[in-house]
Amino acid sequence: MLRNYIVLALRNLRNNRLYSFLNIAGLAVGLAAGVLVLLWVADEFGYNKFHRNLPQIYKVLQNQTQGGVTYTFEAMPGPLAAAIRAEIPEVKRVVRCSWNDRYLLNFGDKSTYEKGAVRRT
Repeated sequence: MLRNYIVLALRNLRNNRLYSFLNIAGLAVGLAAGVLVLLWVADEFGYNKFHRNLPQIYKVLQNQTQGGVTYTFEAMPGPLAAAIRAEIPEVKRVVRCSWNDRYLLNFGDKSTYEKGAVRRT
């Protein structure tokens, strides 16, 4: 019985080549897209999960409204870190990061420009 089903399927594939190709190609593209979306979602959910104290890490963002549109920025005023340390005793550490740009790095007598975010405590 199984042999008859296989013979019938192969006969239909051979007789309807265009529709068979379109169906198989559509299935392959759909499966590939589904796997890529699944990999992307898994990467997004796994982002920054390596920190030991993840539940105690917070990020401060700034909202600015200009012309009726609200923009959210990661940039904070310079004195904010000192103010948070002084006014909120529950905070253990405060770190400020600058824009993702090229910076001059020095180590001993060597200097180089590297792109990245600079952390300031």
